Amino acid sequence: MDNKRIRLNTYIFSLLIGIIFLLTPLIFFANASQYYIHRFENFGVYEEFKDISIDREIVNEKFRSLLLNLSPFSDELDMNFYSNEDVLHLYDVENILTGIYFVYIISLVSVYGIYKNKKIKINFNQVKGHSLIYISLSTIICFIIYLDFDFFFTLAHKVAFQNDYWLLNPESSNLIKFFPQELFFEVFVLVIIINLLMHISFIMLSNKINEKRNSK
Repeated sequence: MDNKRIRLNTYIFSLLIGIIFLLTPLIFFANASQYYIHRFENFGVYEEFKDISIDREIVNEKFRSLLLNLSPFSDELDMNFYSNEDVLHLYDVENILTGIYFVYIISLVSVYGIYKNKKIKINFNQVKGHSLIYISLSTIICFIIYLDFDFFFTLAHKVAFQNDYWLLNPESSNLIKFFPQELFFEVFVLVIIINLLMHISFIMLSNKINEKRNSK
C-alpha cells in the first residue's frame, strides 16, 4: 500500500479518535444530572428558586427531567415551568445534542471498523504525534479562553445558535437559574481535562493497542 493511502488512513483515524475523545466528556456532562445537583449548593442555584418558593427536591426533580428531555431517552418537559424563550432555546440545544450523538456513534463505529480491518494500514506513531499536537494547541487555546471566558462564552453561543433565544431574561427564565456561568466554566474545565487525559492515555497505550491489533 502506498504511503499516501497510509497517511490518509492515519489522518482519518486520528480525526475520529479526536472527535470521540472530545465528545465523550461532553456527552457525559450533558447527562450527569447528579453532578450538577451536587454542585447546586456551591453555586447558589437553590437560592435562585427561593424567590418563587420552590424547594430543593422540586428543583432537583425539574433538573433531572430537563436533562432527560435533552437526552435520547427523552422526557416530557413541564411547559408551565419554563418561559417561551426557554422552550425555544431548549429545542435548539436538543437539536445540537442530537447531532452530537449522531456524530459520536458514527465515529465509534468507524474507529471500530478501521481497527478491526487489518487491511487498513495505520501509522500509530503519527497518530500519537497528532495527539501531541492536539494537546499542545488545546492547552494554548484553553489558556487564552481562561483569560476572558465571558467573551468566549458569548462567542460560542453566537456561533452555535442562529437566533437570540439563548439571551434569556433572568427575571422570567427558570432555565438560566439552573446554569450560572461559573458552573459552565467549571464544566468546561472538566471537559478539557478529561479530553486531554484521554489523549495522554491513548499515547501511553498506543503501542500496546497497535500490537494487539496486529496480533489478531
